[in-house]
Amino acid sequence: MRRPWDTAAFLWTSDGGLQRLWDVLVAEGVDPAADGWTDLYSVGGISADGNTIVGYGIRNDIREAFVAVIPTIVPAPAAGALALLGVSSILLLRWRSLRRPNKFLWAPGGFRARRRIMRSNVCAFLAILLCTSAAARAFAAASLTPLGDLPGGIFDSFAAGVSADGATVVGRGSSANGNEAFRWTAGGGMVGLGDLPGGC
Repeated sequence: MRRPWDTAAFLWTSDGGLQRLWDVLVAEGVDPAADGWTDLYSVGGISADGNTIVGYGIRNDIREAFVAVIPTIVPAPAAGALALLGVSSILLLRWRSLRRPNKFLWAPGGFRARRRIMRSNVCAFLAILLCTSAAARAFAAASLTPLGDLPGGIFDSFAAGVSADGATVVGRGSSANGNEAFRWTAGGGMVGLGDLPGGC
């Protein structure tokens, strides 16, 4: 049971105001309690696009770092508009190609027309890539990932920051050497960064 003086990780947006991170995850279909979390206490950093949030909470009665991904911070209507723009670009590209037969393009003096069409095709292709990428991010599933801890010490970790693209997390864990900074990625997991010489 949450006590009145307990802290809680929160997310603030200009549209939604101040919300508990736990409640935002539940609204996105992620139940932290189902994976052993009892509290999400603090946020240590957020990615440049606002979709990846790192911090620490209590999981199975132990403090542990987490990465929360909430891609639908981009409003769903905006994502739908981006997807529609991408499809429209494809249809427009097809329509233009059908209206301009090759014999016209390769006729004398057709170089300028070919150059205009090539330029418009490149722009349409780039728009398709941009819109498809943005829509895919917006419609991706939310998640809450526990980061574990370094080997050898007591289990205790927290995340203190995240890279702009949300791919790399840094923080502090517990290893056989005591408290130790770590670097975490989805592919490499948690890696200790060692210690400076001359300390205790």
